[in-house]
Amino acid sequence: MTAPRWRTWLDQPQNVPFRRALYLVHLWVGIATGLYILVISLSGSAVVFRRELKYLR
Repeated sequence: MTAPRWRTWLDQPQNVPFRRALYLVHLWVGIATGLYILVISLSGSAVVFRRELKYLR
């Protein structure tokens, strides 16, 4: 017995083309946003602690 189509749509989104596309867009936008936030955080920390970082040299 096979599962109803709506159940497959919920349980296995990678097998439905539209959901797979949305999943991949969500994945890559999340990765890009995360990297952007990481760079902003590191550069902001460097600005805040620039005096302390200067003495590490």
